[in-house]
Amino acid sequence: MRLTSWQQICLYVAADAVLNVASRTLQIYCTWHFVKLLFDQSALGSILLATSIASLVLLPFWGVMAERVKKSHILTIAALLSVLASIISILAAHIFKSANTNYHLLISLMLSGVVSSSATAALYPLGTPLLPEITDQEADIHKGMRLKSSMFFINLLLGPTLAGLAIGRVGGNAALILSAVSAIIGLLLSLAFLSAFSPQMLPKGDRSSRFSFFIELQSGVKRVFLIKAERAIAIASLFANILFVPFFSLILPTKLLRSGFSMFDLAIIELSLGIGVLLSSSLIISRLQKVSSEHTLACGSIALIGLTTFACGFSENFWALCVFNMMLGIGLTTFNVTVNSKRAISIPAGYRSTMESTMLFLCTAAVPLGLWLATLGLNRYSPDEVIIKGSETFIIAVVCIMFSRSLRLMLNDENRKIPYYVATNRELFEQGEHW
Repeated sequence: MRLTSWQQICLYVAADAVLNVASRTLQIYCTWHFVKLLFDQSALGSILLATSIASLVLLPFWGVMAERVKKSHILTIAALLSVLASIISILAAHIFKSANTNYHLLISLMLSGVVSSSATAALYPLGTPLLPEITDQEADIHKGMRLKSSMFFINLLLGPTLAGLAIGRVGGNAALILSAVSAIIGLLLSLAFLSAFSPQMLPKGDRSSRFSFFIELQSGVKRVFLIKAERAIAIASLFANILFVPFFSLILPTKLLRSGFSMFDLAIIELSLGIGVLLSSSLIISRLQKVSSEHTLACGSIALIGLTTFACGFSENFWALCVFNMMLGIGLTTFNVTVNSKRAISIPAGYRSTMESTMLFLCTAAVPLGLWLATLGLNRYSPDEVIIKGSETFIIAVVCIMFSRSLRLMLNDENRKIPYYVATNRELFEQGEHW
């Protein structure tokens, strides 16, 4: 099947989005069952903690594998894992229906969540490295990044909104059916991409014979730690994710459901974040890039994420929370698209997946800690107090992005002759390579 580069990008982004919908819908079912039905946010916290640890442990593995095998194969494996997770969850919900089997259902859903997080862990390292392999045109890479971010809107729309409607009108098992359907569609799209993918730049065939798995992994870690711009992004993201991931997956749902909001209200508020994502990727970023530097956009967007998250701790009003979450989506997308688009062209081909998986590992290393602290905090404090106290971590994130000279130079660089990191850190990449 012959497709243009842009069609290949669209096919990959669609598969990635639908697979994330499957994972998100499964999470919505867990939120409904353990928080809304059983009033047990600790059980939900346990599932989220297990899935985040699984994702964290597997990220470096998938990053190295993405340099050794065709990235379209990784996408297909992720889709198969997503289908398996859906099957496990449906069987568990069918078998463990009685009240005295809640513990068995918890363990089964935890297993399903771990398999699902294994799938998303495989998807994460593909985003930044794959687009430059499909096309070497920077404009298409930027456009692809914006498309990938805007598809997050579909994730939020089809995940929480349809799951909330299905649970409210049909029952909890309807959400699991939606998750399975999404996973199957994702598998079909990934198989179509597998047949169409024709990378512009092929992986270096002799690297796997000269470097062991662990040496490649160690090299990826070394590059991220020694390149100052990468280090600044990793530290900032690590401290931001201590609060942001628990806020979105645990604290905000608990706050809303404890306050008497319905699952559909929760879906609408989370959907407003998706609207912010869509506005940012389709309109806001392209206009801001004409009047502002890339580094200024990164600083402003990370500050916006922190401020709007903090503001959610002071409001119980439905519409105010919608506005705050929409602004949060704008900040999140602006930061991710701005930073990752520049990183995609700053890292040389053949090194992107290992560096991306290392970066994601460092960015998410604090997520299990954040989920654990959030679970403890919700047992002692109100969700608002947890949000307000946790927002202090964003100060470190803002400082890292705002005052890193190396990051500012990388983001504002206009040199297109060779990858930026090769120009500034040639010694960290393979000796004798011609750039």
